[in-house]
Amino acid sequence: MQSIFANTADGSGVLANDATLTQQLKDYETIIDSEQQQAAFDNIFKHFASESLAIPIDYRSETFITSNKIKEFNYSGFSDGPIDYATLKVK
Repeated sequence: MQSIFANTADGSGVLANDATLTQQLKDYETIIDSEQQQAAFDNIFKHFASESLAIPIDYRSETFITSNKIKEFNYSGFSDGPIDYATLKVK
């Protein structure tokens, strides 16, 4: 959720990172109070909206179409994060 990954000759790595989102997520994990947690997530989703970040929520049939440019693709098993970016390989 914090980064976009890209493959290099040395393996996969971070292509882009949203510093604001990263900090918001780090701050969230320290909050115990449920009302403060909700306020923190409200701010996270406001950031999504302001930056036009898209997070897929549900893949009903879990069907993915790839091209011959994809060397390796693995489904993570999670509907809210279906692509296993650590193993994704692009030719």
